Amino acid sequence: MTTERPSYPPATHVLRDLGMVIDRQTRERTVVTVPNFRDLAVLSIVIDVAGAGIALSAIEPDWIATVDMSVQSVAAPDADHLSVVVTPVRIGSRLVVVRADVHDGDETAPKAAVGFLTFTRIPGTATAAEKPDFSPGRSEMEPSAAGPPARLLDRLGYERLEHDRDQSGGRLSMTVHDYVRNSFGAPNGGVMAHFLASGARQWAGDGVDVSDIHVRYLAQANTGPIVTALDVLRNNQHGATVIVEARDTANHDHRLAVTTIGREPR
Repeated sequence: MTTERPSYPPATHVLRDLGMVIDRQTRERTVVTVPNFRDLAVLSIVIDVAGAGIALSAIEPDWIATVDMSVQSVAAPDADHLSVVVTPVRIGSRLVVVRADVHDGDETAPKAAVGFLTFTRIPGTATAAEKPDFSPGRSEMEPSAAGPPARLLDRLGYERLEHDRDQSGGRLSMTVHDYVRNSFGAPNGGVMAHFLASGARQWAGDGVDVSDIHVRYLAQANTGPIVTALDVLRNNQHGATVIVEARDTANHDHRLAVTTIGREPR
């Protein structure tokens, strides 16, 4: 008897609530159109899932896990939508490297950001999810079945913790729930990047623009809570650079990911 695999993302999930229109032009080129979030951290979620689609199409029937993601702002976008053009850089026996060019409007418009992602191959049995269809074509995800709150932070469920003596701006906490899970039960890689960037904003102030994000993924967590820990490297009139770690409080504060976050000059 064949067991039907669950679809991913499920009916209520962050990936459904970002307004993505996915145009798979070839197996080596995908263009994802999204609203202009004016937020590099939110855009990181889109870049992660777009890059994963290209990587998966290259190595099926294997599966992937995100190892590293960097996103660098080029210019503040003005258009009402962005086009994320994703192409492979290298398809190796163990690692797949993907590039994402974010355009301010259509795919011929000037670049607003550039991202690179590295994925590692893992056995296809690592996920119970139904394998995606990589045939060329245009698709759009239906919004979450249960109407989510208007603000993304409310949907993701981050919680501000009290200020600690060694954390000048306090910390953030996140439980691992179905709205943010990847296909094998841990937080989605793009969500983890957003969480870490939000941890930097918790220290610097919510109105601060993140100019670059570089995440190294170290381990997975299926329960949490996950909390941020901060190390400020630089903070002056020329900008700021901070290291933010994600730690699993259910597993002796085991490090799950570490990121370098940059802020433009004030």
